[in-house]
Amino acid sequence: EKVASFWKVSDEDFFIVPKEFIGPALNKIYELERPQLKDIPFNPRLPSEFVFKRSFFDTIKKKDFLVHHPYESFYTVVEFLNFAAEDPNTILIKQTLYRSCEKSPIMAALIRAAQNGKDVTVVIELKARFDENNNIEEATRLRKAGVKVVYGFVDLKTHTKLTLVVRKTLEKLDYFVHLSSGNYNTDTARHYTDLSLFTAKPGIGRD
Repeated sequence: EKVASFWKVSDEDFFIVPKEFIGPALNKIYELERPQLKDIPFNPRLPSEFVFKRSFFDTIKKKDFLVHHPYESFYTVVEFLNFAAEDPNTILIKQTLYRSCEKSPIMAALIRAAQNGKDVTVVIELKARFDENNNIEEATRLRKAGVKVVYGFVDLKTHTKLTLVVRKTLEKLDYFVHLSSGNYNTDTARHYTDLSLFTAKPGIGRD
């Protein structure tokens, strides 16, 4: 009552709707041609350190990088895996995959890495809400390509977003790690606010 009084609203201003109605209804409202009510679209920026670089590994090895999505491009994550898939010195890739998307460039990079002879292991969470079927289909694609697929734990949900890349050069192992608060999903990465950390610290990689 105090809130209603403060905002000068009456009972006629309130509507009770089913919970499942909220999301689709808001999407329909946003699709209306009312540009004056919407924020101006923007293109995520690419951190200058990653522009025109031949190798993300060289850049990450110099110092850690924290990338803020969606304001900074998720392209950095995709290219990190693309470089690993094609890099002749990469011997191993491990990733925890909670949520992906259709025609995922992340999946394509992992499959290409396995086809290129890398040792690729992916932990896929089958209890990812709303994406269970998609995750099962992606797991099948990965297995067929030679990726080792692990389905997590029965009583726990693997919600970690983590990638480890190991490179071997001159009998030395280098560890490159991507840690994120967001999913490996290029669609939702354009909307969700998340942080990505790229690091080549050996202690983190070995851990």
